[in-house]
Amino acid sequence: MQSEKKTFETRSRKTPFIHKMIRQPRSVVCPPYSVLSHSNGCPYQCDYCCLQLPLKNVIEPVVFDQPEQLIGDVNKFLDQGEAQLLSAGETSDGLAFDHVTRFSDAVVPLFSRQDEGHLFPKEKKHKLLFVTKSANVKQLLRIKEHKNVIVSFSLNAPEIARRYEHGAAHPHARLRAAARCQRAGYEIRIRIDPIMPVKGWKALYQPLVDRIASTLDTQGLRFTLGTIRHNIGLRECTKARGRDETVYDPANSQEGADTRYRLPFALRREVYGWFKEKLPADASVALCKETEELWRDLGLDPANPKCNCAL
Repeated sequence: MQSEKKTFETRSRKTPFIHKMIRQPRSVVCPPYSVLSHSNGCPYQCDYCCLQLPLKNVIEPVVFDQPEQLIGDVNKFLDQGEAQLLSAGETSDGLAFDHVTRFSDAVVPLFSRQDEGHLFPKEKKHKLLFVTKSANVKQLLRIKEHKNVIVSFSLNAPEIARRYEHGAAHPHARLRAAARCQRAGYEIRIRIDPIMPVKGWKALYQPLVDRIASTLDTQGLRFTLGTIRHNIGLRECTKARGRDETVYDPANSQEGADTRYRLPFALRREVYGWFKEKLPADASVALCKETEELWRDLGLDPANPKCNCAL
C-alpha cells in the first residue's frame, strides 16, 4: 500500500538545477544523459535505495522553491543543439510530490513546444524522463501537450516490493498507472530493478512478467533490467537509517571498473537470460550499469544501448 506520508522541506537551490550525470568507466555500459534535480530525497523507504549514500545528510526530502530559475535552466537546456535526455528521477522520485508541487505542469509543455521560435524544426528532440515508483500520474494525465516526454515505472515482484520497497505504490498500481499514461500518448518505459535472486525468484517474477504483457502494449517497449548492487559505503548508510542492510548480502562480487558489489557473474547471467527469454518478444531489453562483457554474453549491443536513460 502506498504511504500517505508526503512531507518535505522547501529551500533554495545553490547550484544549477541541471547537471551532467557522472560518466561510468568505459567497461560499464551507461549512456550520457543529464539530470534535473527539482528535489532531493524520496518519501519512500526502500531498503536498497542508492540515494542513501550521496544524500546521507538529507533526512526529509527537499523540494526546491525557485520555479523561475528551474524553468530558466530547462529552457537553456532545450536551446542546446544536440538532442539529449533529461532525467527527473535521479536525485528523487520523479512524481511522488507532483500532486503538491505540480512540477510536471510547468516542465512537460516546454518539451512539447521546444521548436517554437526556431526557423527550422529540430531533427531530433530533447526528451524529458520521469522515473518513479509511484502511481501519482493524475497531473500528467491532465496535460494535453506532452510530446517528447517519457514516463518510466520501476517495478518489482509484489513480494519483493512488500519486503524491501516500503511506502511505495504496489507494483500493480504502478502498472495500472503506466497503462493510463500509455493510453494518453506518453512513451512508457519499464525498469525491473533491482531483481532479487531470493529462493524461488522465478516463481515470484513470472506473474509480474505476465501482468506486464497483459496490461501494456509491449510493441517496442523498453525494458531495463538490473540486479541488486551497491557502492562502497552504501551498506553503512542503510544500517545508519535503520533499514535492512541484509538486502545487499547476495551482491558479494566486486566486478567491473566502477568497484560496485554485484551478484556473481554466472548468477547475473542466469537472471538476465531468464528475463530476456520471458519478456515479450516485441519489446526491447537492456541492462542497467552492467559490464560490457555481460552485455555481449547475452547477445546485447553495448555500443547502442536502448536502456532506460538512453535518448
